[in-house]
Amino acid sequence: MISYFTYLAMLLTTFLGVFFGGILALIAPEELKAGEKSWQIMRYVFVLLMIIAVFYYSAKYSNMVTAILISAALVFLKLANWEYPAFAFVLFFSSISQDFLITTASLIFIYGLFTGTLSSKSFLVSKLNKYKRISLKEIKLKNIFLGILKSNILYLIFGVILLPFLAYL
Repeated sequence: MISYFTYLAMLLTTFLGVFFGGILALIAPEELKAGEKSWQIMRYVFVLLMIIAVFYYSAKYSNMVTAILISAALVFLKLANWEYPAFAFVLFFSSISQDFLITTASLIFIYGLFTGTLSSKSFLVSKLNKYKRISLKEIKLKNIFLGILKSNILYLIFGVILLPFLAYL
């Protein structure tokens, strides 16, 4: 059984992946257009890895019905571009064991890097000048991070709402 503190620490740490993705976009803005297609592909790969991890650990803990439901939800929500909030439920169910939680949190964090980078693209591409540099005077960092937060806040909300149910796992 994972403690409430451990679960909250993992929830917040995985959410930081989105912000680090935004920082990566600031560091290398010239790569945003070139890498967009490969980052989208990597997002699909990480959803697939998440589904594989759910099946692996669910088979280990004899909970295949949950694995099938979570995997079907992830595939459906990926098609609707709502997969990141669904990862809060995956993180919640992964708290049945420490190794499952660490695996899931790692995958969500890396997925968040891609999500944050792609989310900040809309803020940064218009600020690129002809020399592929961004003038930090033209960028309001607060707007970038508020935009990332606003588009991904459901992950944190769902994760916190699920916290009282942790006692029932």
